[in-house]
Amino acid sequence: MLMRKFLEIAHDSNQYRQACLLRNAVLRQPLGLSLYDEDLDAEASYRHFGVFVGNELAGCLVIIPLESNKVQLKQMAVEDEFRGKGFGRLLLEEVQECLIASGVKEIRLHARETALGFYERLGFVGEGARFLEVSIPHQVMWKRIRQD
Repeated sequence: MLMRKFLEIAHDSNQYRQACLLRNAVLRQPLGLSLYDEDLDAEASYRHFGVFVGNELAGCLVIIPLESNKVQLKQMAVEDEFRGKGFGRLLLEEVQECLIASGVKEIRLHARETALGFYERLGFVGEGARFLEVSIPHQVMWKRIRQD
């Protein structure tokens, strides 16, 4: 079993730069796009999380604060060699615990059509019609993580 370490990543740190490289490689380059063509300045106010094996980033995601104790999960990416080994699940479960502790009640996201089953297995519910984002089909999904 690989030793996995979950961390909140500081913006503009070396780990943040690793996360941007991973997000670009997994989520943008296969579509002929580049993360670095996007304005990343707003990310200074977002929360960034990662799961590591030693010093190697295995997976990451971004959390954007919304109104009324809600957040949006954005750009979840897992390195190819770690897919299907529980890293994505671990990352999302650990992030949920951090969010619950900070008073968040609901997570929203735009799931790629190919990832709908992953999010459904973790309790997310689809909402509304599918739509195109970064040239591929997505669906809005949400999950209530805290009841009070």
